[in-house]
Amino acid sequence: MSRFSAFKRVSRRHRLPMAYALLYEAFIRLYALPWARKCLKFFFKEERPSRSIFILGCYNSGTTILKDCVALHPDVTTPPVEGSRLTQSIPDFDGSDWPRGMFGNLYQIQSYRQLGGVSSAQYFSDIRPWVSANKVLLEKSISCSVLMPQIDKEFSNPKYLVVLRGVEGVMSGIQKKSRPRGVAKKILGGEIYPENFLVAQWDYLYSTILKDIADPSRVKLVVFEEFLIDPISELRDVFRFFDLPPADLSMNGNLLSVSGRDIEIHAPRADADSSGNSAAKVGVMRSLFQEGLGRK
Repeated sequence: MSRFSAFKRVSRRHRLPMAYALLYEAFIRLYALPWARKCLKFFFKEERPSRSIFILGCYNSGTTILKDCVALHPDVTTPPVEGSRLTQSIPDFDGSDWPRGMFGNLYQIQSYRQLGGVSSAQYFSDIRPWVSANKVLLEKSISCSVLMPQIDKEFSNPKYLVVLRGVEGVMSGIQKKSRPRGVAKKILGGEIYPENFLVAQWDYLYSTILKDIADPSRVKLVVFEEFLIDPISELRDVFRFFDLPPADLSMNGNLLSVSGRDIEIHAPRADADSSGNSAAKVGVMRSLFQEGLGRK
């Protein structure tokens, strides 16, 4: 990819003219450094949002697309990247060696689930550039998928949007975008995540979410494949579930418009999600979620 193409991607991601987008990207990367954040955050007013919504799911399950679409609602605000990059309140279970493969750090995850916690005070203090007192805060960090009990304990009446996608599409995306590094590469014996590892990770993350649901009335399930078929209906349901005012929604080709703000939605390659085995697994998991949430 040429440098200019990379700059255009940054511009599209932040929905800003290229020069402003590059400056904003530089600020985000600087703010992600703990030493810089300690200084920079005091230039912003510390506030608490009206409510908090956490997006949960597996890597490459559509969580980012859902986050970006929901965040177009005028009453919603969200950090530009995963909160785990902007605060130490949410642990980054990927570490340096397991990008998109936190399952490799399962012992650390299990230990943290038993002994660790999250701090809402530190979280809101750290991400204050993106918090508004009169808006709903939307957080998407895959680490939160294994931290529901800690979030329930620390945050006031949090709600959850769970994004479920077939395992074939998830595996294809992870293998395309990420590679194990260092110790992870030695443990796995190769430079690509094996399918059995990714299937086990998919099972673990969604099973953990399902097991951790304490109040089904605060959890909304979206199946990513169904969202791609009818984004407008799915978003209307999401906005209604989270008590957000109705928004003007329209679709023109791949361009979704939410209250005058646009985002491109591209369906994944058909062969990535068409496997009968993948459809069967997502069907079983969906049924388990519907049963756990008490819905048909």
